[in-house]
Amino acid sequence: TGFIGDKIEKPAKKINTAKQKLHKAEKSITAAKKDFEVAFNQTMKAFKQDATDKISQTEKRIQELKDKISDTSKEIDTVSIEYIDRLEKSKKKLAHTLDEYKEIRSEDWGSFNEQFSDEIDDFETSVTNFLRQNTHKEYPGDKTSA
Repeated sequence: TGFIGDKIEKPAKKINTAKQKLHKAEKSITAAKKDFEVAFNQTMKAFKQDATDKISQTEKRIQELKDKISDTSKEIDTVSIEYIDRLEKSKKKLAHTLDEYKEIRSEDWGSFNEQFSDEIDDFETSVTNFLRQNTHKEYPGDKTSA
């Protein structure tokens, strides 16, 4: 090989080296995307399970109060009935929202997570406050409140 051959071989070797590096980088990107997808799906699954558990727990608490009221009295104030109905509607809305987000895009995750977490926290607070105000209320015929 002469001088011209060296000039051609060196750039060709650089091109091959660059192609190999590019191929490695593409493999790394593909692997990183798969890792991200797995981690994101695990995060969504854990979030959804946690939210479902919270909704179920508050639903049980509401049902316990409704059972207590129905066991002790046929009469309950209209405000409590309406508030329980609103809580149950809120619960259904949260459950529906959670079901609708089966296929959330990772770009939308942050805003969805923040908004939904705020809504479920507000829901839990509403249920807790309502139960705190009504758990110790005496209903006609209630033997447990005395």
